[in-house]
Amino acid sequence: MDKKDKQSLNRRLLLIYVCYFVVIGLGFFLSYMPVFSRGFAAGMDAAQQEIESSSHGIEKRWYLFSVHPSLFSEHSIAIDSRYENIGIELSGYDALAAVTVSSTDPDNDPAFAMVSRNYTKTMFISMGISLSWLAILILIGVIINSLRRSIRDQRPLPDSNILYMRIIGILIIASELLKALAYHIGQQTVQQIADRTMSFINSYPIEYGNIVLGLLVLFSAEVFAIGVRLGEEQRLTI
Repeated sequence: MDKKDKQSLNRRLLLIYVCYFVVIGLGFFLSYMPVFSRGFAAGMDAAQQEIESSSHGIEKRWYLFSVHPSLFSEHSIAIDSRYENIGIELSGYDALAAVTVSSTDPDNDPAFAMVSRNYTKTMFISMGISLSWLAILILIGVIINSLRRSIRDQRPLPDSNILYMRIIGILIIASELLKALAYHIGQQTVQQIADRTMSFINSYPIEYGNIVLGLLVLFSAEVFAIGVRLGEEQRLTI
């Protein structure tokens, strides 16, 4: 590779590197900030209502579960609960189920305990998904930077990139499976407390596009590993 080709490739990789962080920043701002703002406002309102309920000896809590409901004509639908102290509202567009639980004796209320336990499970699963995608974003940045340094310093790509690509593929698949599990727990919770049979798209709503993406990354990692081994054998032969 001559100097001109090297500079051109280095500029393209630098552009990809910059665009990568710009897209991450815009994606975070446009996708999460509106949700955070709405969630903060709803949380403040819920906290105020909880304070008012506690003053009357009633403990009231709000839970959000991810679900995949069948198509609704309205944005939100209130669902009758088989328990007097539990309210359910499905949001068809947001794929969320808002569950409100109130009780004068939460320690001995089985419905209260069941909803709280399932919500705790989904929270841990959500943390795992968030950490997985954070690791994926970091590893992608590390790989792009490694490519730039290899071209700049005219040295072979480090073998660690193969490991990083394998980890990325595994994390993409694991994140999708965890997300499907969170949906399953949310849907099971709603089905247990609803006063009628609920219809959901399926029990484990897996987006197979993400599974295929993870498999493609794993396949690319193996192809890259084979290329590195062939390159080493060629150098030894020479």
